[in-house]
Amino acid sequence: MSVLWAFDLRFTSALRIGAEREDSENVVTGCPSDTLSAALVATAAAVYGKEVEGRSIDDLAKKPPWVVSSLLPWVQLDKSAVMRFVPRPLGTQIGSDGDRKAFQRVEYMAIDCLSSLKPGANAPKLYASKCRLVASKDPKIEKVTWAKRTARPSVTIDRVTSSTNLFHLEELWLGDQVGFDGKAVGAGAWILALTDTENEMGLLHALLQHLGERGLGADRTRGMGQFKVIQEGRFDKLHSGKDLSLNVFKKKNRMRCLLGAASPDEALANALENKDSRYSLVRRGGVSLGGQKNTMRSRKELRLVSQGARIPDIGHVVGTLRDITPDGFDEHRIWRDGRTLAFLLPETFA
Repeated sequence: MSVLWAFDLRFTSALRIGAEREDSENVVTGCPSDTLSAALVATAAAVYGKEVEGRSIDDLAKKPPWVVSSLLPWVQLDKSAVMRFVPRPLGTQIGSDGDRKAFQRVEYMAIDCLSSLKPGANAPKLYASKCRLVASKDPKIEKVTWAKRTARPSVTIDRVTSSTNLFHLEELWLGDQVGFDGKAVGAGAWILALTDTENEMGLLHALLQHLGERGLGADRTRGMGQFKVIQEGRFDKLHSGKDLSLNVFKKKNRMRCLLGAASPDEALANALENKDSRYSLVRRGGVSLGGQKNTMRSRKELRLVSQGARIPDIGHVVGTLRDITPDGFDEHRIWRDGRTLAFLLPETFA
């Protein structure tokens, strides 16, 4: 029996993520599921060495014992319960004809908004945060800035050829924010994780704690990307209501929405061809240091289905892992975890 767990994270420093150019299709605007899974594997290697609970680190990287979502927003207004957000299903319209433009940038919606959504129809009255990234039925969200972003240039230099590679890193602040009436509100990110056993979830919990101390993303030596796990537990215990379901049984004529990025396997590729599917693709690249002459080599590039994609129900876990080891890199195999979770959309999306 699988274990579904939610973790609420509070960041104590800014998160540095790859940004590229604003017009680049390689732009990353948060911490997607594949990046988070890779960070957990790297943490396991740093903490446990070559073997993790009887499995080699290479085997762990080839098929991690977890499936995770991307980092998703949470906000706490006043002393109310934590409000969690999920990706806005692609193709979903928000607002009336007169104010729809104001919601174009919204990437996340409060979970309790899902039940009142219907593709192609006006949604109920919603309010967007000051950063325009999250939307909720609660008007207090308009006073909250969930994320602040600043792109900064950086450069890498090849040790052998001295050639330079210019890129951008984006500072993404997800810490406490000043909200309504100038008062501080809680804000951070949460993830949903699935494992087969309680022991595997325990391992994931330990790795998250170590990852929070080490930092997530770039510039960890400068204290960037550090966080604390402030709340955790079975998702059905932390979140009351039936607005978000990862029912493991397939529902005929129902749609799901991706909580992270996925590399298509045969089932997902077939689902994307459905006339009711709505999705976009994101490109993942990167470099690795090693191999002959200790030079930087480009990893094999992939196109992943982005979070928020709307597809027919093929199950609660979608996607597959891919070998992205650069040619000539013989230190070890490198894998990108193209699996993520998909939740059931309301019947109005059928």
